[in-house]
Amino acid sequence: MCEGAFATLNRVLTIVSTCCDQATCAEIKKLADRVALYRIDKEIVLNASDFGVPQNRIRVVFIGCRNDQELITHIPGAVPDGQKVTVAEAIGDLNYIGIGDHQLTYSKEFWDKFTHSPEGSVRRAVDGTPQALAGAKPCLTYAEWSKRGRLDARRFPALKDHPPAYTAANAAEEMPKCKKQYAELHNHETSKHNEEVQNRYALIRQYGDYAVAKSKEPQNPLLQTNKRNYTCLRADRPSTTIVTLGDDFTHYGANRSLTVREMARLQSFDDSFVFQGKRTTGGDRRKLETPQYTQVGNAVPPLMARAIASEILKKIK
Repeated sequence: MCEGAFATLNRVLTIVSTCCDQATCAEIKKLADRVALYRIDKEIVLNASDFGVPQNRIRVVFIGCRNDQELITHIPGAVPDGQKVTVAEAIGDLNYIGIGDHQLTYSKEFWDKFTHSPEGSVRRAVDGTPQALAGAKPCLTYAEWSKRGRLDARRFPALKDHPPAYTAANAAEEMPKCKKQYAELHNHETSKHNEEVQNRYALIRQYGDYAVAKSKEPQNPLLQTNKRNYTCLRADRPSTTIVTLGDDFTHYGANRSLTVREMARLQSFDDSFVFQGKRTTGGDRRKLETPQYTQVGNAVPPLMARAIASEILKKIK
């Protein structure tokens, strides 16, 4: 039964329930269950941070279950309140990049320093479960999971045998003209912020919030900008919802916006997942291209998708 028909059937049942006695309603509902190909109990409200994603991203999910299958009404989270993956856990090892810089390798020196920091020492299971609650599950830091990969290497052997590849192509027909670039790290490139923009980011970081900065220094020319929103990330908590514009976010530890790779980490993508095409684009080009930031911001966080899929697999008979 299509979604529209299902909605119509529910509407009919609602009307019937106001007109018929209890016994008649029960019989009609039994008949409706046999007619409908699937059932939906109600909407399920999910927060990505409950599933190991370092981001408070609220989404409403509907799961239709075939009549001969158990109804799914809940997706259990793996991460308790107060133990969510933080921004610093997720991207703290990547902050060795400069302004207008493009890094294709990890920094071993910076990595070693990060792994000895409090945020770089928190170990979790692949689904974000804190080590103390993970039992026998293997545990790594969030950054280690991102570098090594959360996917089963036995199912995806090519990830181990070949380094990730990037191409500037936006469509298959463009591939012959665009060379592939192989490297251990992709999509980690910063914008060429001028001094004024860097000083603006510094001011926002000083107050921890763009709106607070404007209220404290309403005449500061650094805040006289057409851009209406900046979100200053907090190192010690999950990020707010990741959107499609990288310069909407101020890095917690640097006077700059986020790279595509940093935003992908906050969405829980492994580093082996490469976003192709241009970093940004605008105007009429948006009709033909989907820039990397948009690809990341519009995606379903993989760890949340993993949790949903795992629950469905448990219930399928």
